[in-house]
Amino acid sequence: MSMEQVERIFDPFFTTKPLGTGTGLGLSLVHGIVLDHGAALDVHSELRAGSTFSVYVPLTDQAPAQEPAPRALPAGNGEVVMIVDDEEGLVHLAEEVLASLGYEPVGCVGAAQALRVFRTTPARFDVVLTDAIMPQMSGIELIRELRTVRPGLPAVLMSGYGGPALQAEADAAGVLRVLAKPLTQSDLAEALAGVVRDITPKRSQPAAGLPDIPAHT
Repeated sequence: MSMEQVERIFDPFFTTKPLGTGTGLGLSLVHGIVLDHGAALDVHSELRAGSTFSVYVPLTDQAPAQEPAPRALPAGNGEVVMIVDDEEGLVHLAEEVLASLGYEPVGCVGAAQALRVFRTTPARFDVVLTDAIMPQMSGIELIRELRTVRPGLPAVLMSGYGGPALQAEADAAGVLRVLAKPLTQSDLAEALAGVVRDITPKRSQPAAGLPDIPAHT
């Protein structure tokens, strides 16, 4: 990378990718995680040579904290969840996680595909789970567009950036939950359980559960 790019790689909205090809690995999120652990991050990069990222973690003589015993997660009852993200891999991973929790996931890559799928059978969906920052149309813009077809559609927003400005915009749009990336299976289970608690299930039998899926971003 050039020195100009290195100086900006941790900015939340900076990317060198063309429009419509995703937003990369989220280096601003990596930077925040490193700082939260009291660590330091150093970057060395040369054009046409490569880049090296070094993380310096402080030493400690304390024993590792004991992991709490896993607890049962709240499960769905076959509710249909539309998942929208501009990263295809994350869509597929979210589908597997939600299926293991008892939901019926319908994955869409990007807002345009989500609108096409939704307009064919708008009454099918119980909730939409969408990324906040996507090319061409943001998650909140997508939610508003979906609600022109289906007013009151329950919606959950995911974001790697967050902050009071996003929360205020989500509240104004009637978003029920704002989840911070990286997400875990527990994050999704708790959020969706709260959202669909008062929704009458469309199906008498829950979706078949799959083995637990590791936490994902």
